[in-house]
Amino acid sequence: MTVLARTVQRALDTQSLQDLVRMCLESLAAVALERGERLRAGRLLEAANLLREEPQVDNEAVLSDREWEVAMLVARGLSNRQIATELVVSERTVDTHVSHILRKLTLVSRAQIAAWAVVHRRQLRVLP
Repeated sequence: MTVLARTVQRALDTQSLQDLVRMCLESLAAVALERGERLRAGRLLEAANLLREEPQVDNEAVLSDREWEVAMLVARGLSNRQIATELVVSERTVDTHVSHILRKLTLVSRAQIAAWAVVHRRQLRVLP
């Protein structure tokens, strides 16, 4: 497979994944609305809308390697406690990382972190 073919395939895979995540977020928002959880539905729809928009700034370099790890684990749906266990750190440390990610990326919810991570996913470098 040529470099161009691999690049096109990766772009198609990324777009397909974004579309799937967006559809899932919209479905979850509909369920939340049915249950009367308007705030949750709004946050899920905000995250879905992030996938529709073109990124304005490349914030990828803004996050540290550890924050990238945390963002990717948030995207996998892990709780702070589960992330702490996975990374062998305290739950408070994970909470701090999540807060830093939200602040650095000007996001307001874990769902938005998940959507952002899917859009900007990358291979994590090995931590020293």
